[in-house]
Amino acid sequence: MDKAFTYDWRLWSLPEIKELLEEAGYSKVRIYWEEFEEDEDDDELMEGTGEFFEAFDVENQESWQVYIVAEK
Repeated sequence: MDKAFTYDWRLWSLPEIKELLEEAGYSKVRIYWEEFEEDEDDDELMEGTGEFFEAFDVENQESWQVYIVAEK
């Protein structure tokens, strides 16, 4: 069986997801971004704090976790 384990997919950016939800009729779409603690020795992000804030403009990070909240 050729290409039995081949998948075509793409990674959607947060602005794209937000725009699609708004086009689908959601009146308010909010993104909550997890805060990170910085390592004092080398200024690199260490791990998430478990605290989330509403994000409007954030610097991209190597890894991150968000919640997307959409209201009808």
